[in-house]
Amino acid sequence: MSDRCRGTRTAALLLAWSAFAASVAAQPPTAPRARRAPADPARAAKPVDADQTAAADRALRRKLTQERIGRVTFTAENGAYLDVLKLVRTATNVPLLVTAPARKVIAAEGLVFVGELRAPIRVPDFLDLLTDASDQLIWTVRDGVVQVTTRNDAASRSRRMRLYDVRALTFARTEFVPPRIGGIPSGRDPGPRAGGEADEKVSALEPDELIEMVRAATGPERWDDDGATLEYLESGYLMVHAPQKLHQQVARLLRRLPQ
Repeated sequence: MSDRCRGTRTAALLLAWSAFAASVAAQPPTAPRARRAPADPARAAKPVDADQTAAADRALRRKLTQERIGRVTFTAENGAYLDVLKLVRTATNVPLLVTAPARKVIAAEGLVFVGELRAPIRVPDFLDLLTDASDQLIWTVRDGVVQVTTRNDAASRSRRMRLYDVRALTFARTEFVPPRIGGIPSGRDPGPRAGGEADEKVSALEPDELIEMVRAATGPERWDDDGATLEYLESGYLMVHAPQKLHQQVARLLRRLPQ
């Protein structure tokens, strides 16, 4: 009885997973990431603050497109990277921050910006030119400030930790045997006449099976390349460190699995 219950429940889970994986595969591929890093994902825990931050970021992005860097020539003498960024801040009155990881890269690579701007250029375009000087640098708008940072730092800040309750999927549960109706032959070992508990408790999935199912359904490369992680806790929760979009896929998959 326990083996049949386990088999039926596992088959239902696999069918749900197959349907989800097919829907993910049918979606058009996402476009390559732009040079500019996206703003920090919305903070669901504080919706009011998140709305205010998003509004400030949008306003700053609009301001950036309106501001221009005038004609100027940078040489080895006046083109020190941090000095050029300071010029952007003072000339446009745009709040600009260089993060500690970015400063380390700038110092290690000895970055200097040399060139001539023969016509005014938009601030976003100028920041693109500056960050093209190193494969490790990127700029973004976060919390109402323009931040020059590293790709790794931007990626780590975009990841969030969330706990998903998967106890109904992984905790062993008691299966109940229906009452035996006298006089009806059965090829199986009859249960108690009044019904009762089965001898063994069964669970829908082992933790490792659940983790592999989530990885496969959402795309293993997302977890390997983006630095996202999955971990099952003994309390019955799935701890996920991942970007917001990947969290959405995990939540949608878990909602589709039979509880």
